Amino acid sequence: MRSGRACGISLVTALVLAGCGSAPGDAADDDGQTFEPLPTPTSVTRTPTATPMPVGSYRTPDDKCPQEWTGLTVVTHLDEEVEYLQSIQACTTDGTKLWLRNDSEAVWVITSPMITKTPERTHGSLRGTSYRGALAQSPLSRDLPGRTVFAPDDQVVIFARPTSVSWKLDSEVNIAWLTHDIGADELESWGEGIADGALRRRNTAGSALATCTLSGFQMGRTAAEMKMPTDPVDTQTLMTQALGIGVDSSQCWSATRSVSTPGSTKTMEAGLKARLVNPTALGKAHTAMTWWQRGVRFALIVNPKG
Repeated sequence: MRSGRACGISLVTALVLAGCGSAPGDAADDDGQTFEPLPTPTSVTRTPTATPMPVGSYRTPDDKCPQEWTGLTVVTHLDEEVEYLQSIQACTTDGTKLWLRNDSEAVWVITSPMITKTPERTHGSLRGTSYRGALAQSPLSRDLPGRTVFAPDDQVVIFARPTSVSWKLDSEVNIAWLTHDIGADELESWGEGIADGALRRRNTAGSALATCTLSGFQMGRTAAEMKMPTDPVDTQTLMTQALGIGVDSSQCWSATRSVSTPGSTKTMEAGLKARLVNPTALGKAHTAMTWWQRGVRFALIVNPKG
C-alpha cells in the first residue's frame, strides 16, 4: 500500500510527480517491483537582478513652485543626465496633480494617463503659443489624449498622480521648434510689429511661419535616427533641408518666397537662407540641437520619484 505522504510542488515538477508514490526509503511498489530512491531535487538559489542605483537627483525648490505647491524629486542613473533633470521644475499639492515648468531651450513631450482631464496650460510665451498653434494643424503633431507638447517657458498642470507622468525629448518636435525659432528670429529683425502679427497669425508671414514649422516636424520624422551634429555644418545641412531651401516642391520654400519686407524686395526666403550662413544664428541653432539630441540619445525619460 502506498504511503499517505503529501506530494509537494516544485520547479522540477516531473521529478516530484514521479516520487509521489513512495516515501524516501520505500523499496517496493504494490506489484512488488523495486525502485531506487529518487534523489532530493537540488535547490537553486536565484540571484535577483541588480537594479542600477541612482547616481544623481534634482529636487525642485519650493520657492520655484506655485504658492502652496511642493517641489518633487527626480532621479537619474547617469551623471550626464543631471543637467536635463534641472531644466524642468516639478511640483505637486496633494499628490493628485502635477505642475511643470519648462526652463530649457528645448521641447519636451509629456506622457500622462489618458483617463485624466485635459492638461491646463497656466503660462506660455507668445513664441511658444505660436509654435503649438502651428503643430495643432496636423493630426500627427498636435496634442493628443495622454500626450502634451511642452515648449520652452510653458507651464502646465497635469491632473494625475505625479508618479504616473513622465516627460522626454523628441527629435520631431525639436526640429519643428528650430525651424519656427529661426523664422521668428528673422521676422523680429523686420520689426516688432511684423513679428508680433506673425506670431499671432495676423499676416501672411504668420502663415508662412506655420508652414515652415510643420515642414520641420516632417523633417524630424524622417531624421529621428539621425546622428548628433558634430559641428555647425551638420546643423546647417539639416536645417537647410528642414526649411526646404532651394527646393521648389517645398511648401515652406514656396510660402516664404511670397513674403517680403514692407517697402523692400527682401523676402523671408532670402532672410532664412542668410541666417543659415550667419555664424551667430547658426551657432545658436547648433547649440540647441546638440543639447536636445544628446538627451534623445540617452533615451532619457524623466519620472517623479514616488
